[in-house]
Amino acid sequence: MKKNIAIILAALFLCTACSSSPVESAAGSSEPADSASSSTTTSAVGSDGTEQAVQSAETPTTEEASAPQTTAPETPVTAESASDAFFTPGIWQCTEYVFYQFGEHGGSMIDYDTGVGQPFEYEVTDPDSGAIMFHIFSADDQSPATAKVISDTEIEVTWDNGLTINLTYLPGKTMEDLDAQFRNYIKPGTWNCDNESYYFFNEDGESGSTLSFEKGIGVGFRYSVMSRSEGFVNFSMGAADNSQGVVITDLAEDSFTLIWESGQSQNFTYVSPQSADEFKFYTDDQLHDIVLKYYQEDNNNYKPQYSGIQHNSDGTATVHLLDISGDQSYTAALCTLDRVTLKGTNDLTGEEIDLSGYAE
Repeated sequence: MKKNIAIILAALFLCTACSSSPVESAAGSSEPADSASSSTTTSAVGSDGTEQAVQSAETPTTEEASAPQTTAPETPVTAESASDAFFTPGIWQCTEYVFYQFGEHGGSMIDYDTGVGQPFEYEVTDPDSGAIMFHIFSADDQSPATAKVISDTEIEVTWDNGLTINLTYLPGKTMEDLDAQFRNYIKPGTWNCDNESYYFFNEDGESGSTLSFEKGIGVGFRYSVMSRSEGFVNFSMGAADNSQGVVITDLAEDSFTLIWESGQSQNFTYVSPQSADEFKFYTDDQLHDIVLKYYQEDNNNYKPQYSGIQHNSDGTATVHLLDISGDQSYTAALCTLDRVTLKGTNDLTGEEIDLSGYAE
């Protein structure tokens, strides 16, 4: 897990002013509403960063342990005073991937880098000084902090352990907007993989399928993003138990590189927003048959002895029909075609051609 979110979780959820058994509270009190929240409990309690934060907390002396604990007021401040003084209800951004949603007296934190999330409640205990009490795992958990208003859309929050984060208000932004923004780590649609196959990434952001250029056969797959910032993705190709971790590098709008556990790398180039059901292309076998028909039309249906096909870096394919006699080879046809449109060139004459009329 990224250090920033581990530190934030440690400070917000397990700061030194929390109850005397924060780990037990996290494990026993949290009731996640969904799978993301479930992983939150584990992350907040069991991640390396959080454990370090807990272990590094100083053990209180006898006097400190017996000192009265800070308690939230029985009657919290009004929603109006809380909102007016500090957090306008809505979405506040902490880092590139970490966002807070504030309501009147509660909200949630979500880290879209790892999918970790955690609900919380809060009370403004002293609007003049900016004192705030956060309750993370239960009403008994207390994490005191101080909020400083920088501007109408910026607030600085400092916890008692010294950690400071900066929050920026995003007017009009909703959790639905964020979910949609981060749903697809890889843009949905058709991707060319090393000019050998197509990968189709679905809109759900977690599944897809492949089809080979040669025969048009492939497998389905599922994937889950473990860390967006680090490019860690778990892929299951075909069977669910055929799972392995991969690293995605150089991720851009229309390209990325995928590195498998074996060290094998594959380069992907975006082709089309179409899905596997919508995208149509011609396989190597089909391209061969189309060029053969084109050649036979002017050559008394003669069929050359040999053929070959080359996958080009621009996504096109070059079909070669030839005869071999002794040590000599004779090219009968050489055509470069777009395997989607069947348009291209007759490489022997330089003529532009459209062979869509030869497709069955």
